[in-house]
Amino acid sequence: MTENTPIAATEWLAARPDLPGPLWSEIGFSSYLEFALQGRPVWIDTRFEVFPVEQWQSYKDITNASYNWHSLLDETGANLLMISVTQQPALLQAMDNQALWCEIYQDEGTVIYQRSPGSQTGHCGGE
Repeated sequence: MTENTPIAATEWLAARPDLPGPLWSEIGFSSYLEFALQGRPVWIDTRFEVFPVEQWQSYKDITNASYNWHSLLDETGANLLMISVTQQPALLQAMDNQALWCEIYQDEGTVIYQRSPGSQTGHCGGE
């Protein structure tokens, strides 16, 4: 794993095509995911000219765990999150304080969450 290349996490996710998307990921991860996991489109990537300013602002607010990060994340429709430990520490900390997402994978640089199947109850299956 290099900082922006979540190889093990991507292989883990590729082996689980039954996990429901869409996938929201750290922007540096997105560039690799477009190459290595083409069956899971990314929400945003590093091509600034392709995405509207509002989408970039939402990405920034979610990454920084701004006051409205969770509602912005809900608006993306994401069911999976791939978070960078080094690039998104505020979001990672915010994820520890909520019940609507379940951690399903972690390595030294990447954490993957799945929206809780019972989002209203915050119950994570298999736990």
